[in-house]
Amino acid sequence: MDTLPLVVRPGTHPLDPLSPAEISLASAAVRAKHDLGPGMRFVTIVLREPADPANAGDRRAFVAAYDIVSGDLFEAIVSLTNGVVESWVPRPGARPRIAPEEFLLAEQIAKQDPRFFFDRKPTLDVPPARSTHSCCT
Repeated sequence: MDTLPLVVRPGTHPLDPLSPAEISLASAAVRAKHDLGPGMRFVTIVLREPADPANAGDRRAFVAAYDIVSGDLFEAIVSLTNGVVESWVPRPGARPRIAPEEFLLAEQIAKQDPRFFFDRKPTLDVPPARSTHSCCT
């Protein structure tokens, strides 16, 4: 099994968020083992909390990768201690959350569509709130 260089910070608490170096290691390990080509996007790379406190020193990352060409979503567990992909699971039918750049693009497209802006009377006639509490009636 090919391994990548160890980048776990000495003295790291087992539940500390991943460092930039650990995120880079996780993505490099996944690309080395399961490169999906230019359509590969990393949706999530986060700490996978240890299930057993006895293994708290062995940091792992949970990685969700999306292939924008095929529409396939994959989940991986990467050992940051050993620099290897421990599991790679396809999630058929699952879709990733919307990426920030996709959200902004959808907003741009909607604002450029004339159907987005339609003639309507502004609704500023909002009645004042009425309290049902005894001190206010």
